[in-house]
Amino acid sequence: MKLLSAFFLMLFFSPLALALVYHFPDTNDDLIGQIKITQAQPGQYLYDVARENEMGFDALVKTNPKVPRYSTFKKSYLLTIPSLFILPIAPRKGIVINIAEKRLYYYPEDDNVVITEPIAVGKPYWSTPLINTYVLEKLIDPVWVVPESIKEYSALKGKILPDVMPAGDENPLGKYALRLADWSLLIHGTNQPELIGKRVSSGCIRMYPEDIEYLYAIVPLKTPVMIVNQPYKLGWKQNRLYLEVHPAFVEFSGTQTDEENLIHEMIMAFTESENVHIDWQAVYKTVKDQTGLPHQIGDVTFGV
Repeated sequence: MKLLSAFFLMLFFSPLALALVYHFPDTNDDLIGQIKITQAQPGQYLYDVARENEMGFDALVKTNPKVPRYSTFKKSYLLTIPSLFILPIAPRKGIVINIAEKRLYYYPEDDNVVITEPIAVGKPYWSTPLINTYVLEKLIDPVWVVPESIKEYSALKGKILPDVMPAGDENPLGKYALRLADWSLLIHGTNQPELIGKRVSSGCIRMYPEDIEYLYAIVPLKTPVMIVNQPYKLGWKQNRLYLEVHPAFVEFSGTQTDEENLIHEMIMAFTESENVHIDWQAVYKTVKDQTGLPHQIGDVTFGV
C-alpha cells in the first residue's frame, strides 16, 4: 500500500487535506465514507470550510442551507460535511468523474483504495463532455492557449484575454495539469479555489491546487478516464439500498415527476434480481430534497 502510506505522509505535513482516501469494504458494498460534523469559526468563509474538508462549495450549501454563503461567519456554526458517497455506476478503474456530483474518483491500480476529490465543471451549456478517454500528458506550469470561443465570451463581459497566457499566478490552469486524449480537455488546478464545487469552467475539470498536485504525482500516463453524468446514484450497504440525488443540470433536467419516474425505473432495474422492500415515501423525499446525501430507501427481505 505504497500509495496510501505516501498519502498519510503528505497529509501529516500539510495544513490542508490532500484527498479523501477510503479502503474498499470487504463486501460488495457501494458506499464509502461517513457524514461528519465540524465546527466553523467566526471569521471563516463557507469555502474555507469546504476546502479544509475536501468538499466543493455547492455540496456544503446543499447540506447547510442556513449558513452565510459569501460573507464571513459572525459566530460559530456546526456544519454537516457530506463525506458519505455512493460510488458512481462505472468500472472501478482509473479516474471516474461524475459531473452532476462535481466529484472525481480515482481507483489506483493494484491498491484496494478509492480516492475522491471535489472539482469544478463546465458552466451551463458549456458542459464538460461525457467521454471515455485517458491521461495523455502530465504538465507542470501549463501555458494556456486561449480558445477563440472563450476570448469572445470574455470580451462580452468586458475582459480581454490574450492569445496565449504564460504560466504564473494569473493563469487559470494553475501549476499542474493532466491533459486528456480527447476534446483537448484538461484536469487542472486553479487560481480561484473558492469556485471549486461549482459550474464555472468552459468544459475543463478544475481542482484545488493541493489536490491536482497530489493527483499529478500519483496518476500514471495512459490512466483511463470516464466522465459520466449521474445525478441519481443507487448503492448497497449491508443489504440496505441507498439513493443519492443531486440537482440535475438545467440542460439535462425535467420536471420533478420526470425525475421520480426515471428514478422509479432505475430502482426497479437495480433491484430486479433481489427481493427488496422499497420505502417509496423515502424515495420521493430524497428526490424532493436533493441534498446529495445517501438515504436508505429499502432493504433486502429474506425468506418467503
